Amino acid sequence: MRLTRRGITLTAAVAGFAACTPSGNSTATPPPVVSLSAGNGQSATVGSAVATSPAVQVQTTTGSPVSGFAVTFAVATGGGSATGTTQTTDASGVARVGGWTLGTTPGANSLTATAAGATGSPLTFTAAGTVGAAAAVTKQGGDGQSAVVATAVATRPAVKVADQFGNPDAGVPVTFAVTAGGGSVTGGSQMTGPDGVATVGSWTLGNLVGANTLTATATGSGLTGNPATFGATATAGPLSTITKVAGDNQVALSGVAVTTAPGVKVTDLFGNAIAGQPVTFAVASGGGSVTGGAPSSGLTGVATVGSWILGAVGTNTLTATAGTQSATFTATAQAVLNAPQYAGTYTGTWTNTTFSSTGTGSALVVVNAGASTATVTVNVTGAVLGSAGVPQIIRAGPYGATSANFSSAAVPVMGDITASIDVTGHIVASGINVPNAAITRWDASGTVTATTLNLSFTVTFASGPPAVGTISMTKP
Repeated sequence: MRLTRRGITLTAAVAGFAACTPSGNSTATPPPVVSLSAGNGQSATVGSAVATSPAVQVQTTTGSPVSGFAVTFAVATGGGSATGTTQTTDASGVARVGGWTLGTTPGANSLTATAAGATGSPLTFTAAGTVGAAAAVTKQGGDGQSAVVATAVATRPAVKVADQFGNPDAGVPVTFAVTAGGGSVTGGSQMTGPDGVATVGSWTLGNLVGANTLTATATGSGLTGNPATFGATATAGPLSTITKVAGDNQVALSGVAVTTAPGVKVTDLFGNAIAGQPVTFAVASGGGSVTGGAPSSGLTGVATVGSWILGAVGTNTLTATAGTQSATFTATAQAVLNAPQYAGTYTGTWTNTTFSSTGTGSALVVVNAGASTATVTVNVTGAVLGSAGVPQIIRAGPYGATSANFSSAAVPVMGDITASIDVTGHIVASGINVPNAAITRWDASGTVTATTLNLSFTVTFASGPPAVGTISMTKP
């Protein structure tokens, strides 16, 4: 301070904030005051910049702006970033951050402004980050399940709708719809909740075994993963029906297995094949036996007995049982031809009733069991067919288990002969091309046992009524 004759002149050094009082004492100039100027309390979408860049104002205690004062801005909470964080106040005492981009998580964000040496420093700006527009749809549960046909899956399919940073979007409409496999949904129109999740009311699979699909489509365009597709596998339901598929109404020898092993198919209420279903095959009548009587059904639902060996001659039955369902197979057991019992010589007489003629005859039966063949040689005396009797040979082709078939080339008197015998001993024989112009054919039928041979025969002539007769022979 200096004195002049005209008065007192005061000079204040602002930079040091010092002054002289009239009495000559020195005092400090009060520090400037920093305050919020703009940009506090805003909101913006997460990951985006606030509309108004935060600014502070530095003033003297009397309200005059302080220019050139250094201010530093820094992100405090919420993540995000700032640009132009080192600033100085302008002529109005204002310093403004270059830009403030909020973090990617919804909620509170804060930014500090530090003006070193100023009263009120540091200052804090707040802003709220809000969820962005829906950008992605992701499955949250209920995919890849399996359930019995016509029943609901255990876990209801659900999706989450989120913004580009994975933050849940609430209030987004989502539509669930069946796209394959049949079936149905309840609660197919949903809104995402606060967690961004929408869940279908229920998903009931179709009636057929196999793949089912369901889509969840969120309203909006450009959403990744939209629509979301859920898959489920429908499996067969409980056993409902057992059906014969092979091996019924066969004929086989007694004590021999039928040609086609009986098989059944097990299905549920909708006709779907059931795999792994235990099935029991058991003889119901006729005796006999089975092998492999307790199979399980395969992938096609079919279970087949190992073999079914027939018992007594006549009707045999077999049952296949699965749960409370059953099916019955029927087969006819035939007796086995006992060809060796006929071997030997039969002797006796014949009578032609029409001509009132008689004579004697014999039949020699030779059996080759190893080759399953037989040869029959017949000798008759007298004009049994209207000509002198000569030996007739009937040679067998292979005889089977239930019958023997005989044939010969053309021979005198009898012509071309065919004959057969079945397990009951019934004989049927005939001759054509008989070397007698007056005779066109002859036929015979009857029975043979281990000790007897009895036939009735008919001779057919080129003209006139036929002649009939009988043959009766025995074997000691």
